[in-house]
Amino acid sequence: MKKALLLYGLNCTAAIWKSFLNNMQELETEILTYPHEITMSATEVMDLTKWVWSKVKGRHYDIIIAHSMGGVIALQLAAMGIDCQHLILIETNLRPANPFYRNLMTAEHMIEYDEIKLM
Repeated sequence: MKKALLLYGLNCTAAIWKSFLNNMQELETEILTYPHEITMSATEVMDLTKWVWSKVKGRHYDIIIAHSMGGVIALQLAAMGIDCQHLILIETNLRPANPFYRNLMTAEHMIEYDEIKLM
């Protein structure tokens, strides 16, 4: 059985992988949940990458599937030498979003869009 590491984006949770997991029983999957104290104290993505590295260093993955900021973490893990054969990056931006996109999820928008169920 192939082993996969799944990494989600900053404003997401492991729940984004629910539908995916229902259709990928042939994968042995591992999903890391970033601790609140790590996400709150991080000043750059590498801070999260270092935490992930501390959990996965020395393990083998056939594939890392990563969404959004998780894709940046996956690329940083690859640069650090993680034992992985394939990376799949979903909606990963290598450059910071421009101001238009940064403003989409203001506190007011979070209240407005909280009522929309995406899953």
